[in-house]
Amino acid sequence: MDNSLIKEIEDKLSIDHNRKSPCPIHNGEDNNFIFNEGGYGHCFSQCNETFNIHQIGKALGIDTSSASGLDIETLLKAKGFPKQQREIITHDFQLIEGKSNGKPLVKIPYYSKAGDKPQFRIRKGIIPSDGETFSWDKGSSPSLYNSHRWIKNSAYGIIVEGETDTWTLYSAGWRNTLGVAGTSNLKINQNKHLFDEIKQLYVWHEKDSASTKMLETLKEYNPDIKVLAHPEYKDVNEILQREGFEYLKSWCEKNINNEAPTLNEYLSNLVSEERKEILSDENVQIIINRNQGDIFKTFKEDISNLTPINHDTALLIFIICATRGFKKPINLYLFAPSSSGKTYLTEAVLDNFICDEDKEVYKGGATAGSLIYKEDTLQDKVLYFAEKDSVANGDNSLASAFRSLITGGRLKYETSDATQSKGRHHRDIDRGGNVATLTTGIENLDDQLNTRMLTLEIPHSPEIVSMITRWTLVNKYEKKNIDVEAWKKISRLLSLNDKKALRENDNSILNKSIPFMPAFIELLPPVFNDFQKTNRDISHLESTIKAIALIRNSLKENMSIDIEPTLEDYDVARTVLDQAFVTSATDGISPAQEPIMKAIYELRKPNFENTGFLSVTQKDIDKNVKTSSSTNNKHLKNLEKIGKIYQDRISRGWHLKNEYIADGEYHLPTSKQIKELMIDSSDSSDSSISKTLMTTDSFIETDDDGKEWETELLPW
Repeated sequence: MDNSLIKEIEDKLSIDHNRKSPCPIHNGEDNNFIFNEGGYGHCFSQCNETFNIHQIGKALGIDTSSASGLDIETLLKAKGFPKQQREIITHDFQLIEGKSNGKPLVKIPYYSKAGDKPQFRIRKGIIPSDGETFSWDKGSSPSLYNSHRWIKNSAYGIIVEGETDTWTLYSAGWRNTLGVAGTSNLKINQNKHLFDEIKQLYVWHEKDSASTKMLETLKEYNPDIKVLAHPEYKDVNEILQREGFEYLKSWCEKNINNEAPTLNEYLSNLVSEERKEILSDENVQIIINRNQGDIFKTFKEDISNLTPINHDTALLIFIICATRGFKKPINLYLFAPSSSGKTYLTEAVLDNFICDEDKEVYKGGATAGSLIYKEDTLQDKVLYFAEKDSVANGDNSLASAFRSLITGGRLKYETSDATQSKGRHHRDIDRGGNVATLTTGIENLDDQLNTRMLTLEIPHSPEIVSMITRWTLVNKYEKKNIDVEAWKKISRLLSLNDKKALRENDNSILNKSIPFMPAFIELLPPVFNDFQKTNRDISHLESTIKAIALIRNSLKENMSIDIEPTLEDYDVARTVLDQAFVTSATDGISPAQEPIMKAIYELRKPNFENTGFLSVTQKDIDKNVKTSSSTNNKHLKNLEKIGKIYQDRISRGWHLKNEYIADGEYHLPTSKQIKELMIDSSDSSDSSISKTLMTTDSFIETDDDGKEWETELLPW
């Protein structure tokens, strides 16, 4: 940086001995603007922003075209390092200057261990208005910064974000410090060997969502790690810039000790404070108190501003998002022909009702690149695929990985990579678990996925598609009567539940049986004869009931995980899941396909010559079913695909492939029926279904690819 240019700006600003002046950007009058030797300035008043030399020069009418790119001296001056510390950092961390398109840049070497060839992180600027600030050399796989100097058995170790904070603590005498270049690069499983022998590990909290997520990740590893944070400043380098080097050293000496709070204590306090802040929001309270506190009724009222139908299904999507982090999160598949609104409905809920501050919803496709090889974790997230066609199926290894995700809620994958010197290297990939899954599609699922997912058909017909299209066109530019920000804050309340405590605490609702489930089993219609599918669907029902109970409880001032679901919670669950159980009870035949099956059943005529039945033509079906011929044709093709009917090659008519139970009772029992049975038969013996479920803890099933899964049965 041209020193004469810095001097010209300093003179024009009339900075004092603390490098302070009035802000030139908003033409302030008080000395609340600090201009550093690197050519950057920060306004601590109206702007509350950092500005580069070009922005400051423009405000002052000074030509700054001679300043371009970033050199080492400018970077370290801008970060507030005194001259002696600038020399130490440049030497000890082997900073290198380079050029790109004629502009200077700083190359920061990363060594995984002493003597290794470094990978370089390129720094071209300091703030976003500089343009691209960071990049990596092609093919880099970043390690933790300063790990080659890390002493594994030291009395202390400190984890901070980025190189600048590492330099700051290092120059202040705290040299056993690691920098994380982006919180997603912490990678506990890969780096835990660095931490295991440290007598006391500390982590710095920058008080933003990404930093909090890093703390939560470290808590999974060790909840007794100590947390460092300044009450006023974001990070240690900001302390240096605002208060100077001597204050920084003094603060570190005073605060890096055993009196710092543990991750458990610190995060618990953060959650408590955030809950209080959200619940004190007037708009949040308006939503909570509407409809006499029935949050689910209020949700359906508000979603009606976004879609004219399928409000119960929208509520189910909202509830499923609350099961992320459960031992048994819900996996939902919504299907219907194109243009029936299934994808729009799902995204309307995710975009308007779900807080994604912590990137809780992962949107992608089931390709190796998206699902397996991305390095960010899926732990405790919602995984959403816009179309089932992108979901892996069949017998390949990727399909097996996806089935492991929706069976056990954890995505694990085994692969091998080619190396230049040692042949193939085996790798175990674990992207995290306790993942709730949402996807949509146009066809029935294949058997491998159908037994693992909750399947729900979106009602559809030409009339419904037309209604949705007209409604969307009419309401496209209308102001929606829905407080999106307040709903996202309510969703945030659900995210604040301690997921690990929910899973592991003996008193957690997730680890307690639901008291009315034995009565539910007694009343379950006998048509639910596919044992594996029914068991999984009931497991989804159980998770839904518990999620509903937690949602209600999360809206209270004194939230607890030690609660018990009620029949009121079951009523909500029955409303949103009954149709899915109807589909399961009819062995995959959806409610929309049911009239087709019934028509074939009733219209078939005895063929005495072959002691069988005559086929039924589509023309016959069209006369007896209200939906259009094109819709009926789609249903016939889908029913043929899942093996329920087949077409005669000669007559082109349709036959039932297996016996069909017409007019069966497929619906879930009501809460009134359950309550009456609990009262009337408290001393009665268990039914055969209850006995069957109680006599074994699990059963083994095998995929087509030969892999065995142990499926846990429900505790009742």
